[in-house]
Amino acid sequence: MTTAARQHLSKCVETVRTNDRWHFLCSTFLSPERRANSLIVHALNCELDQISAKSTKARFSSLKFKWWVDAVAKVAGGDAVPNHPVVSLLPRVVGDSRTRKFLLNKVVQAKLELVEKPLRVCKTLESVEENAEGTYSSLYYLLLESSGARQPEVLDAASHMGKGVGLALLLKSIPQDALKDKVLLPSDLCRGAKVNYGSVTAGYNSDELSEVVYRVAARAKHHLDESRRAHNSLCGDAKPFLLPLIPALRYLERLERAEFAPFTQSLHDDALSDLKLKFSVAWGNFSGKV
Repeated sequence: MTTAARQHLSKCVETVRTNDRWHFLCSTFLSPERRANSLIVHALNCELDQISAKSTKARFSSLKFKWWVDAVAKVAGGDAVPNHPVVSLLPRVVGDSRTRKFLLNKVVQAKLELVEKPLRVCKTLESVEENAEGTYSSLYYLLLESSGARQPEVLDAASHMGKGVGLALLLKSIPQDALKDKVLLPSDLCRGAKVNYGSVTAGYNSDELSEVVYRVAARAKHHLDESRRAHNSLCGDAKPFLLPLIPALRYLERLERAEFAPFTQSLHDDALSDLKLKFSVAWGNFSGKV
């Protein structure tokens, strides 16, 4: 790896450590080559998330996404790519594989859809779940494909984990979304429970909100449990890729103890300072059980 590439990788590491501490923690238990690919891929996810986080209007976010769509097209086409820390390292992960190029594009398109068509994505629990699969499941597929882990049972476990982790992170981000006057929970569930959107964006817990959070958490738990069952039958080489199950499951347990009230202060954790979580991930990696 060249000096420039090492510098770019260091920036990817810092991006993930700052913005996605679940995956940063889990990536530290991968082998050096796999760890680098994991941090590059999750840095891409962080960069895409930051677009909508920093832009108050969807039109501005769409314009910024256009740059990423073009950059990913250059990566897929084998053309010269922009001198950006993440983009410059994506060819290392994607290589000449059509499958990886397809997955990379799918991640960007799923994120773009959430920015441009939030009402469509958040219409139902199923549509939210589908978007989670397009983003997180595709990210996991990409990592597995780049590592040569293509067994059907591994991919099935990654599919369930992507949906479960995506839904868990959606619930975890409710307080941050509220600060930006966003509510990305399924609209059909919110209507059925008569959730007051103004109350949510103001940062208040309510029985109505807890009902919706419970429904989403139950679906996330189902997918995580399915992935965990598959994890126990996988070969040891593939198991470290499924470590993100642990922080997601632990968050859902804490959310249940908080009676599914997402604005509860104790839920605002820091994965890098949470010694119990660190131990759980380390033990899961050592024992091969989650």
